[in-house]
Amino acid sequence: MKRRSLAIVLLLVFAIFPSSSFAHNPEVLEQEGTVLLFQFDTGDPMYGAKLIVEDANGNELHHEFVKEDGLFDYGEYADSIHKIVVNDGGGHFIEFEFTDEMKQKAKEMSKKNEESSSDSSGDHNVASNTEETSTPETSTESNAKISKMKNDLEKKENNSLMYYILGVAVVAVVAVIAMKKNNKK
Repeated sequence: MKRRSLAIVLLLVFAIFPSSSFAHNPEVLEQEGTVLLFQFDTGDPMYGAKLIVEDANGNELHHEFVKEDGLFDYGEYADSIHKIVVNDGGGHFIEFEFTDEMKQKAKEMSKKNEESSSDSSGDHNVASNTEETSTPETSTESNAKISKMKNDLEKKENNSLMYYILGVAVVAVVAVIAMKKNNKK
């Protein structure tokens, strides 16, 4: 009887305080060039998380929400970037500090991009008349996308909480049934 009671108590403890094996931790992966991938260790992008680019003094250089693919190109901030902070509002947080090597790489890539765009500037004017016909996003469209990302994130958080509560409830019911069986003996 003592063994069963101990097993039930341990089961309840693990249900109430789940181990890290049930969690999904955020991570940053370097991609090609000056692109970073912000994702969970499950492989899911940190879609909708707030991303802030800061300089060495902690001043905000840029902010946006992580896109659906989880990718962010920091190349245009090469001269002053110090760190990127990403927070999904659900307890997942990354503070990614740049190494001198990464800053140098970004500066070199930025320089190459400037040189290649200035080399082809004569040809670009002719092509730009025919190629670029898309219109920039309006603030209404941007706000709608941000609102959708926030709603998607809230749904994920609500589903996770619901499954956690359901799991705890099932464990509690099983524990009560086991205790009643033990008391009958």
